[in-house]
Amino acid sequence: MKKESIFVFAILLALFFVTNNHLHSSFGDLVFEFFGISPWSKENHNGVHLPVVLGIILLIIGIIGTVKYYSPRHPKIRSRIFIFCVAFILLYPVATEKALFLLRHNSSGIRSIDILTEESRCSIRTVDDTVRANCSLTIFNYGNEEQLTIRPILLDASPDIVFEERTVSIIPHTKIGVGTELDGFQRKAADVQGNINRLGYEIEIDGKSKIFE
Repeated sequence: MKKESIFVFAILLALFFVTNNHLHSSFGDLVFEFFGISPWSKENHNGVHLPVVLGIILLIIGIIGTVKYYSPRHPKIRSRIFIFCVAFILLYPVATEKALFLLRHNSSGIRSIDILTEESRCSIRTVDDTVRANCSLTIFNYGNEEQLTIRPILLDASPDIVFEERTVSIIPHTKIGVGTELDGFQRKAADVQGNINRLGYEIEIDGKSKIFE
C-alpha cells in the first residue's frame, strides 16, 4: 500500500470510529468491546468517549497526510475531504438503518428486533409494594414479527423492583414507537418516582430472550 493511501484509509477508519449508526453506537464501540475495553472512561456511559478521541486523532493525521500528498495534483482536495466527511456523518446512520431492513427483511425471532434504548423512557410510580411503569419505546422490527414480550429492567434503580412481562403488537418491517404500561412489585420498600432514563429491556420471542441495555 502506498503511503498516501494509508492516510486516506486513516480518514475512513476515523469516520467509522466517530460516527454513530442508527442505534447510536459506532464501529469504534464494537472494536473496544471486542478487546474487552469499555468505550467510556467512566461507568454508565459517562466520561470521555474513547473511540471518538481515537477517531479524531486518526482524522487529523489522515487529513494532514492526504492534503500533503494530493494537493499538488488536486488543489481542492481539502474542501473535498470536508464535504465527504460531512456527507458521511449525515448519511451513515440512514445507510445502516436501510441496510439492516434490507438484510433482515425475511428474518424472524430475536434477530429481527432492535430497541433504541437512548430514545426509550419510562415514568415510574410506586404505591406501597406496587410499581407501575408508563413506558415509551422505539423499536426497529426489521423482519416479520408481529408481537413480542417485553420487560423493563431499571439500571439506575433498586434491583428489588421487578416488572411483569407485557406482550405488545408491532408492525413488520417498520421503526415504530410503542407505548405501554407495565405493572411490577417491590421486594423491599423503595422510593422510585418520575422518569427513569437508564433502562434495559428484556424481550422474548418464541421462547428466546435478549437484553438490550
